[in-house]
Amino acid sequence: MDTLPICRRWLAEAQKSAKKQPITSTSMPSSSTEAKGQSSESQERLATFEGLIDATRVCILNREYSEVEIELLFPERECTTVFTFQDKLVFIGDLQSRFKSGSRRVDLMDLSTGQVSSLPDTIKARLFPDGVATENEIFVYETDVLSKSPDRFSKEVYEAALGRWSLLPPMFEESTRCAA
Repeated sequence: MDTLPICRRWLAEAQKSAKKQPITSTSMPSSSTEAKGQSSESQERLATFEGLIDATRVCILNREYSEVEIELLFPERECTTVFTFQDKLVFIGDLQSRFKSGSRRVDLMDLSTGQVSSLPDTIKARLFPDGVATENEIFVYETDVLSKSPDRFSKEVYEAALGRWSLLPPMFEESTRCAA
């Protein structure tokens, strides 16, 4: 069964019903299948998030992508990005801070308990943060490269073993002169 068209159809229907913003999708591992030792393909679950006024809603679809299996509301938190890290959801950014100096906030939600905990704040504040995770690290970066902020190219890594953020060397630098 080809699941990609089903996902696209579900996301299109969800976007039609969303009142404030389109829903963005991500995939997440399922802890229940992981314990059974099934392949990594069957472990992935589709999750969507939607920024609401003073909250973020997360919907986790069933394995067939046909309906929402779990719906979570993260009150008093308007995040800009959601992804997974060690069977938890990571919430980065704050829509309210987008119009100020940016956000350094990173929260984790344990899906089995619904418990929310905060990681230490990132070193640099970001207006439009995004991130990805590996098994033991979270990488956070700025997506607004047109910004005039000197930190727009800064990237950070959170190493779970150390419990702290570190700056990564810049991959891009602003240049006023280019030579061929």
